[in-house]
Amino acid sequence: MDFIYADVNATHPCSTEHLMQVWDMLQPNQGNPSSIHPLGRRARLLVERSRRSIAECIGAQAREIFFTSCATESNNWVLQAVCARLFFEKRPKLLISAGEHSSIRVPAAALEKKGLCEVVTIGLQRNGQVDEEALLEQVDQNCVGIFLIHTHNETGVVNDVESLAIEAKKRNPDVWFHIDAVQSLGKVELRSLGGGFIDSASFSAHKIGGLQGVGCLYKKEGRMLSPLLLGGGQERALRSGTQNVAGIVSFGLRAAHALHHPDWLGSAKLATQRFQRRLQKIPHARIHVSLVETVGTVTFFCLEGIPRERLLVAFEQAGICVSAGSACGSGTPVPNPTLLAMGIDAWAATHSVRVSFGEANREAEADRVADIVEKAVFAVK
Repeated sequence: MDFIYADVNATHPCSTEHLMQVWDMLQPNQGNPSSIHPLGRRARLLVERSRRSIAECIGAQAREIFFTSCATESNNWVLQAVCARLFFEKRPKLLISAGEHSSIRVPAAALEKKGLCEVVTIGLQRNGQVDEEALLEQVDQNCVGIFLIHTHNETGVVNDVESLAIEAKKRNPDVWFHIDAVQSLGKVELRSLGGGFIDSASFSAHKIGGLQGVGCLYKKEGRMLSPLLLGGGQERALRSGTQNVAGIVSFGLRAAHALHHPDWLGSAKLATQRFQRRLQKIPHARIHVSLVETVGTVTFFCLEGIPRERLLVAFEQAGICVSAGSACGSGTPVPNPTLLAMGIDAWAATHSVRVSFGEANREAEADRVADIVEKAVFAVK
């Protein structure tokens, strides 16, 4: 069976061409980048080349980029470090949005449970963006950190993080402003991020067509951050552990590709437009966020009155890979917290599906995905 991969927001597949590029660069340079012999120095050069490529994408300096295993590690690192930075007479306050990824929500809740902070969750507007007024009202001298998703992984909605950071720092110049920018790299212009009002940001290679298992943290120069991992002193002693050279090479290549080919997701946007035009003509189909409010490559929708499982089975039988959304450990569908925070009813929040396209997708595939949705609707009648 030929598969259609429409779950790019989960991971953007590596192309064969990219894998060959990584192999060609890695094969003659397979030393440990911490070693002082020639092969180690060569590996180190590859790591530093990738660091520069990623920094260039966000207008940062290479020394502000720290490689990690993934964005989850980066998010946890900053959360824990920010909560441990200073002693407060009362618990420091962390602000997060109701639409945050679990790699923010879960560790923030764990820190609160330990008594290390108070977590204040800011609601969302109907369009999926954070309630900016409510967030800024919570910024005071006891607010130690703001953790906000930049481009949402399920809805594709983009928060205006730069304006929020500027306003937040007027109220408290010391507040740490961190963004989860995993879904932003290659989709949103980020070259004004470095040197601006954002203190840190997390990224992952596999969201832009790189290898899985490598991410990075941007940390603004001058902002102090204690290490999460101790040991060999890699990454300027802030993130010990032998660097994943293959993953880092992959990350750098894909970051450079995204920077120098700003239209690299052009086919994905055309496929998404085509898919949404088809959906708008299908009875019961309900798209939760207007395409103009998103990065243009993702569709989060439900079929009113038709359980999600019926559509997922139809997709699986047709060889189409999509995201089923959140579910508890037993496999029983639960309402999506982001959709609930946007004011969408519990049934729709429970039975929604995400379709996300990438570099390799074409409009013909969007039509095939829409055909399955259409068949699922008319099979019920």
